[in-house]
Amino acid sequence: MKVKVSPFHYTQLLYGCICLTVVILFSFAMVGFGQSGSDINVRVFIDKSDTLLIDDVAGLSDHLWSLRDSDKLNFGYTATPVWLKISSDSFPANQNVIDLNFPQLDYVDLYIVDKMTLFVSDHQISGDRRPPKSKSIQSEKILFSIQKPATDFWAYVRIQTDGSNQAPILITSIEEYVAKFDFITSLLHFFLGFSLFASILYGMSLFVYQDVAYLYYIILNVSISALLLFHYRIINAYTDIFSIYAQHIGIVLSIMGAFYSAIKLVHINFKRWGFGKFNKQLEISSSCALLIIISFLGLEYQTSLVVVFVFLGVIAPYIMYMLISFVRNNWESKFLKLGLSIAAAWAIFLSGASAQILGEAGLILDTSFVNHGFLFGSLGIVLSMGLILSSNLQLENEQKLQAEKQLALTNQRLYQSDKLAVISTMSSGLIHEIKNPLNWSKASITIALDEVDDKSELKELVEDSLEGLNQIENIVQGLNWYAKSKTFALKPNVNLRDIIERTLNLAKYQCDGLVIENDVSPELVVYGSENHLAQVIINILTNSIKAINKVEGLHVGKIQITAGQVEGMTSNGKKQVFISWVDNGVGVDKDKIDKLFDPFFTTDELQEGVGLGMSIAKQIIDKHEGEMEIISEKNEWTRINLYLNQS
Repeated sequence: MKVKVSPFHYTQLLYGCICLTVVILFSFAMVGFGQSGSDINVRVFIDKSDTLLIDDVAGLSDHLWSLRDSDKLNFGYTATPVWLKISSDSFPANQNVIDLNFPQLDYVDLYIVDKMTLFVSDHQISGDRRPPKSKSIQSEKILFSIQKPATDFWAYVRIQTDGSNQAPILITSIEEYVAKFDFITSLLHFFLGFSLFASILYGMSLFVYQDVAYLYYIILNVSISALLLFHYRIINAYTDIFSIYAQHIGIVLSIMGAFYSAIKLVHINFKRWGFGKFNKQLEISSSCALLIIISFLGLEYQTSLVVVFVFLGVIAPYIMYMLISFVRNNWESKFLKLGLSIAAAWAIFLSGASAQILGEAGLILDTSFVNHGFLFGSLGIVLSMGLILSSNLQLENEQKLQAEKQLALTNQRLYQSDKLAVISTMSSGLIHEIKNPLNWSKASITIALDEVDDKSELKELVEDSLEGLNQIENIVQGLNWYAKSKTFALKPNVNLRDIIERTLNLAKYQCDGLVIENDVSPELVVYGSENHLAQVIINILTNSIKAINKVEGLHVGKIQITAGQVEGMTSNGKKQVFISWVDNGVGVDKDKIDKLFDPFFTTDELQEGVGLGMSIAKQIIDKHEGEMEIISEKNEWTRINLYLNQS
């Protein structure tokens, strides 16, 4: 069986591979891929008194210092100064770089102290709250350049920040630092470029489809991009117009803007999918998000950040539960793929945000993962949103095609209706115009027949003429019967045999050469619309004639029609009768039988029909509260069973 693959499927497959590749690379990056340098042991001292200077710290006894690995320097939320002590053995070259890969640190001081004399030979400063021009190295990062002295020394790093205190420290030679590939920074720029591209696509979709959901996609992308620009201080590499206060406000506003738009997107999609179980909860959540955004105007940064983290910690898992609930309760829904995509995006965001929150609270020490939690979550959301957009476009395309089919079907019905109305009007006029001349002719021929001698050769000619006039009358009356008003109205005591015989009589020319056995009892009556049932028989007969004509070689076409009562009663308590219509045509492939009732599906290779016959017949039978089924054996036979309520 051939499987049709649309361009949307290829797009989603390619996009999925890209997403998987990016996530895998990012996962490697978070555990050290692309990093240079080696792990070092760092001595740590926490100055709870907040009064010690470098001379005091340099003279502290060794037992007051604790050892930590360089990738476990996470001290959680604390405003207390933290001192790091690093031996000269950890510096691999004469020219070295110390990189503290957490640009949100407020104040960072570096001191180079001789081990023997405790003389301070160098003092450098950096930090997020210090003016760029006052930093020893003007960069959005926390960087120090160390010229290695000839004697052994200690490098002391003092960190004080109002918030999360992390120090993922890396020490390399300046040559290695310049040559090393900064995977995280490259990934950030890729993400920002991709996010911009996605926002443009969403903007175009908003303009074309006038769908408010795309507006929230744009807000989500812009908010996440702003969050990463401010969180990683990349914005400082492009402009210095944003103060530290503005960047802090930008972080909390971006988080809540992204979260608010994500809630609205979930709510909008649930409405479209007909899943209203959590409407009230989502409305309350989005309203609370707006109130929190407004409250930021009067709150300090750290307080705002705590409020954001608490809100995320409560609402985000609950929305994850909503998405899981939708997937579990709608496993057969056509919206399942979209639900799974959003659930996957939300799960990635939740894992990244959780790592970031727990890390900033000091509950997870591994800075290589914690420091990039927001990036991981944001990357998952934006990449998944691309899949969701592709699925939305595919769904919209399918709905558009379905609407076009429905419109074409409606137009076809209107055309047939108009055609039948014209035929009905013409038939009425023909009968009116022909009736008198026909009656006069029949009367004259009848009189002539009585006057002709029985032994005369003329008598046979007169009888043939009278028979021809009778056939003309039958044809005109049959046409008028079939084309009269098609208003659907079910009536009792509709005779099935009479309908079948009249229909066969109308198609007498097309049935020439066929063996047709009509074994339907004259006493069998149903509750139905005579003209509409005639339409069903005409459509079935047309298909049978085409199927028989497709048989190659010498072949006698045969149609057998039987009927009878169905044993028992239906679910609504009514008795039914069945009609079985069997022809010995070419049959239908088993994989196409289920499609025969679809509008515009046709097995006619020559495309002589539009594929509406069986679809219209099925709809007529459905209106009769009946059933229609097709059974076929390829190159052997086809059986069509109709079930109608008995009168």
